[in-house]
Amino acid sequence: MDMDSPPAEEASQGRLAEVNLVVPPAHLAELENYYEKLLGMTRVSSLERTTPDGQTSQHVTFGYTGSPESCAVTFLACPSATSIAAVAVYWKIGLSLEDVDAAGLAYKQNGGGWSGADQFLDVGYLGHTADPSGYCIEFLQTTFEDNPAVREERKRAAGMAPERPLAQRKDPVVGQITLKASDVEKTNDFYTNFLGMKLLCIEPVTPYGFELYFYGFTDENPPVPGNLKDVKNREWTYQRPYTTLEIQFQIGGGAVPDTDHAPGQGGFDSISVCLPGGKYAAIEDELDEDGCIRDPNGIKVRVLKCK
Repeated sequence: MDMDSPPAEEASQGRLAEVNLVVPPAHLAELENYYEKLLGMTRVSSLERTTPDGQTSQHVTFGYTGSPESCAVTFLACPSATSIAAVAVYWKIGLSLEDVDAAGLAYKQNGGGWSGADQFLDVGYLGHTADPSGYCIEFLQTTFEDNPAVREERKRAAGMAPERPLAQRKDPVVGQITLKASDVEKTNDFYTNFLGMKLLCIEPVTPYGFELYFYGFTDENPPVPGNLKDVKNREWTYQRPYTTLEIQFQIGGGAVPDTDHAPGQGGFDSISVCLPGGKYAAIEDELDEDGCIRDPNGIKVRVLKCK
């Protein structure tokens, strides 16, 4: 991957640029059809790379070009990968949508597997599906189900259109890349103090034994900055035009989850972040020869320099 990442107007704060997923080359055609026709993304790049063992891998990136602050999804099609294995640190991407029921119906009509959505506690109105390689995708509504007035305003602004892949004319946002981690303090220090993200929202999901922390490259403050657990911060977080990093922590801690897949298997590889020149220069010496660093949980972070 290139060490420069456009565009310039996004460079002041940095941004979450990509989630990188390894797949067998035979999966690419079906994935391209899925991300373009069912999710409405655009193939924004297709590059070939030579692996250390002399094989050629293809890197294909899909994104919402109408939402320039949204992260992209990159598939690393490696000849050595013959299957997909789940990696404990990676959970899903989440699409921020104005009407999840309408989006789910359009998705199902286009051939997607959809069993419906529900209001999950006071977290959000959501449902889940998976791409052809088995990677989890969440449809997350930007408003709670009991907030119809704001939802109708946002639907009008998005231009609802049943014929569109996700039933809205305005491109949605990949609202979340969701990872799992063990050490709250070390993880929070890495993403806020080292990478320069801001902690925007904390959501205790006590009945299920975990908490969700949401980070963004932004100067914005949530509605209740003095209490990040306040429910008012949640819809606001889902309505951001940029991708947030959602990290699930088990309450009480736990073992560091496995981060790497075995040889011959595909799976989660890394996330990519774009940093402005000054911030990039400040941490450049910490990066390995591939421009990567591991967070406290062993998650690989590719660091790009914004132009």
